[in-house]
Amino acid sequence: MAQFPALSPTAAPITFGAVPVTMASSLNGSESRIRHGTAEIGRRLRLTFENVSESDFLAILGHYRDQRGGFDSFGFSTTTLAAALTPSGYAWLYASPPQVVDEHANVFTVACEFKAEPRGLVVAPGDTWRSFFSTFTPGARSNGIVSAAGVPWVTSSTTFTPGRTDFPLSPVAWFDGSDATARTIVSGAFSALNDKSGNGWNLAQSDSSLRPALASSAINGLDAIQWPNSGNAKRLFNTNSATFTTAVVYAIVQWTDGATFTDFCGIFNANDNGSSYWLIAQGGGTGLNVATFDTININSGSTNKVNNLLPDISSPRLIRATITGSGTVSTTSGLALGMDRNYGYLSRGWHGLIGELVAFASVPSAGDDARIREILMTKWGLS
Repeated sequence: MAQFPALSPTAAPITFGAVPVTMASSLNGSESRIRHGTAEIGRRLRLTFENVSESDFLAILGHYRDQRGGFDSFGFSTTTLAAALTPSGYAWLYASPPQVVDEHANVFTVACEFKAEPRGLVVAPGDTWRSFFSTFTPGARSNGIVSAAGVPWVTSSTTFTPGRTDFPLSPVAWFDGSDATARTIVSGAFSALNDKSGNGWNLAQSDSSLRPALASSAINGLDAIQWPNSGNAKRLFNTNSATFTTAVVYAIVQWTDGATFTDFCGIFNANDNGSSYWLIAQGGGTGLNVATFDTININSGSTNKVNNLLPDISSPRLIRATITGSGTVSTTSGLALGMDRNYGYLSRGWHGLIGELVAFASVPSAGDDARIREILMTKWGLS
């Protein structure tokens, strides 16, 4: 998105554009015009630089290459006459490759043709989101609305997050211990963790003795939620009485190898509902209970792994839990993270780390599943 080199053209003819209009004639001969928007299109500019040096010629060609031909837009500096010919809210694209005439040794004539386009959003990898050469303002509307699949990125009441990666499907619940904007930390422990899906399944813990700890940079540089290796469980939960339904859960987890094992160490379950075995370790074993979610895959693998699972996740892993036959589980008693489905058993908590957990209401397609796994594993540095 670099500006065009600061060179003065010897000629700068311009062709002005017009607002797109459809003409219609009625039977009595009258003519109607239907205007499509308010943005002018079709403005063209041809700049000629006669007898320039080889370094200036290479600077123009380098700029064309850096804009990936006619893909990336740019502006002109005040040195170039074209700066005064740029409509407000527009930027320029190359309409064709530069035309070069080799006059004689180290002297060239270069002609470039450009087209003006209404300003839009451009993503610069590793950089903030920018509207061409101006910083993007959250909530702004300028020559169009920016949106992602299914939902707007920017509204008057939401904050735009640079660099955010959305899942191909909308989660029904999404808990991310690494996101400082979604959590409340009191004395080094989680007192609250908001649902990033926007569906209102926010988790909290008012009892300071039952709050899981913040594990800073615990999983490849990202913060996670630390659940104790023994003793009473820690627990984040809600008592939302709305119906929660999910068919698949993805979770970044790590079991503490050698931790004191007690029956039914819970990862994710319905709140205080004794019949809701969702993601929970087996009583007296080292696998996961298969009363509901009976198919567990690790990282990008396809092999079902429910028995002797805990030793395999003694390092951070992505587990994907589904139900044979694409079934679903639901509850109206709320959700619990890091503990058994029955709040009366304070010894039945997870031992280790939970980094992130995302639940979807239906099983994704194979392509969407691969994309979800890719997003989570890339983010958490898993191979």
